[in-house]
Amino acid sequence: MAFCTCRRMYGIGVRKIVGISKNLLNTMRRDSMKPSMQRVVALVTMLGILSSCALASASSPEHNGEVEVPRVMTGYLYDRVSGETIEIEGKLVETDTVMAFSEDSNEGCNTYEFVVYADVESNQLTKTKTNNSYAVTVNFTIYYNNKDIPALYLLTAVSGNWTIDAGASNVMVNDAIVEYTCTGVIPPATQYNEMHVGNNFYVSTGFQNYIHNEYAALGGALHVFISMGGSGNYEFVVENYYFY
Repeated sequence: MAFCTCRRMYGIGVRKIVGISKNLLNTMRRDSMKPSMQRVVALVTMLGILSSCALASASSPEHNGEVEVPRVMTGYLYDRVSGETIEIEGKLVETDTVMAFSEDSNEGCNTYEFVVYADVESNQLTKTKTNNSYAVTVNFTIYYNNKDIPALYLLTAVSGNWTIDAGASNVMVNDAIVEYTCTGVIPPATQYNEMHVGNNFYVSTGFQNYIHNEYAALGGALHVFISMGGSGNYEFVVENYYFY
């Protein structure tokens, strides 16, 4: 299981949500038929619109850039046959919580776990557990470095895995795509990539440019394509953003 570990834990400040339209973000996330690069371009475009305000007001940031790790993340289960989308809550893994930066390496990592259930009677995936359902679990981890005060951040790697309960014999993962970004305007940087991955993957980003957390996005999304029997066809999108 691709959990992350850090040697020592440190406290952090209050997370400041950036001024990106939540409607825009929700549209980009739920519109899973839209190509991944278009979603990122839309985000970068919005960041560019905001940059004039950011550069005018954030040359002296209001705080030192420390960011609180969200306790939950949102995932989306998209039924590719009916078009229905269900929101799935992902939880920060407590046993390896990882928000912190280790004392000597300034590294951190966050892991979230998302679960949906395969109901054998209805032959559907759902967010609700029943007596006739089996769990499909997805874990997604991001790794990052930080430096300086105000803090600057760099996404260094992503990893993930999925498991299917043994009783769900008709459930299969057909493909998976991971997309990840480390994009901001202070200093300006646009870094993005996506690729097909297998189970238990670990990918180094190769990104070089650190960003401040104001008007920025650091993290990614894992798209897991799941079939169930002869009729079920789903895209399970799980997110992991340190900030956005």
